[in-house]
Amino acid sequence: MLHILTICLDAAPFILRHLSILDALDLPWRWYCVEGRAAAVKDTAWCRSMPPRLSNDGTHEMLREISSRHPRVVHLHKPLWNGKVEMCNAALERAKEAGVLLQMDADEFYTTDQFLMIHDMMLIGKESHAKFRCKYRVGVNIQTIGVGYGNYANEWQRAWKYHGTERWTSHEPPVLAGNKGLCVPIEITAACGLVFDHFSYCFDKQVKEKCDYYGYGQAGLDGWRRLQLNTKWPTRLADFFPWVKDETQCDLIWKPHSTSFLDDTGTSAGRSLLSNTRLPKAIAPA
Repeated sequence: MLHILTICLDAAPFILRHLSILDALDLPWRWYCVEGRAAAVKDTAWCRSMPPRLSNDGTHEMLREISSRHPRVVHLHKPLWNGKVEMCNAALERAKEAGVLLQMDADEFYTTDQFLMIHDMMLIGKESHAKFRCKYRVGVNIQTIGVGYGNYANEWQRAWKYHGTERWTSHEPPVLAGNKGLCVPIEITAACGLVFDHFSYCFDKQVKEKCDYYGYGQAGLDGWRRLQLNTKWPTRLADFFPWVKDETQCDLIWKPHSTSFLDDTGTSAGRSLLSNTRLPKAIAPA
């Protein structure tokens, strides 16, 4: 069994795309969508306290309808949870079967083949958990380059062996009690093609919510908007995101009149438009 955990709020641009990918899987799976506001407590106490609420973009209604008809989708919701650990554990209380656990935020995307490979890797291998690299998008067509902001070495632990009884003790970083075995390192998962798409800062409403929750404020939103209008590439991300404290660069994934794309490391792959490489699939807001 592949258990997929997603905590969400205003995730309407992403939900149906996730479901279409999961429905193509040739293995048993269950998707737990935990919706609502997380209180700023414990390991996320650094975030701002925000008013309790459910989604206001149609996510709540969409998940309620899907979960009523789809036997593999579980929708848990309340306006305020006592932190993200409580949200994650609410899902695990309903995940009784042993297998593989995958944390997948609403704006993180895997292909069907990647889901299958992660499931087999964790089920068969001796390692107990795995870390990943992502294509960290700060615009639908803008991606960070290399190691740095969006791809630090301690980020993106996302998969665990799961025995049906474990519970979370921390969300940042994610810690599953009793899971203390070896880790599949980023270098191995990346070499296997297990690099996921992370649409982290792509849509105005999404970015405004994150800037409010993380305390970046209007300056953060204004900086992101300036980045979308930028014309000189690559560029230093900190010039637009004031909370970034390193020299991370970002670049367009695809440039007009170009025949190359950024690859999984954020460097130009030089691949022809006539190859099997596809343009990034933009996910339109609801």
